[in-house]
Formats: sequence, C-alpha cells, structure tokens
Amino acid sequence: MTTQQKLSALQNLKTTGNLQPIEDELNPQYLFNLTATELLVQIANGTIDAKKIASQQLQSRGLNLQGVWVGFKSHN
Repeated sequence: MTTQQKLSALQNLKTTGNLQPIEDELNPQYLFNLTATELLVQIANGTIDAKKIASQQLQSRGLNLQGVWVGFKSHN
C-alpha cells in the first residue's frame, strides 16, 4: 500500500467512519494499545494534551500539521 493509499484510507475513516483494511501502525483503533493505563487516564481526563504532544512530535520530525517536510527550526 502506497503512502497516498494509506492517507486516503485514514481520510475515509475520518470522514465516513468506515475503516478500510490498513496496516496496524496506521489504524487509529490501535493508537493507544501499548500506552500505560495511567497515561490513558490522564489523556481521557484532559490532564495530558495528546494533540499538543502529537504536534510537538511532528515538529521534532521536521513536519508540519499536514505531514509535509518543512525542515527543522533553529532554537539558537
């Protein structure tokens, strides 16, 4: 499955709720399978902002919010 096909499958899930067969690492149903219960509780209660952490992770990879390479910002 190409990256574009994977992104299309995820977009389909987001817009229709229909999950097409996709690889486990891209399946949002499995996103928190390995996450400790204590962290899940904090995320569910809003103590941890998972959206903010995901955004920071993208930035640390040099990607924007669309997953497009934008490079690394200098922190000097």
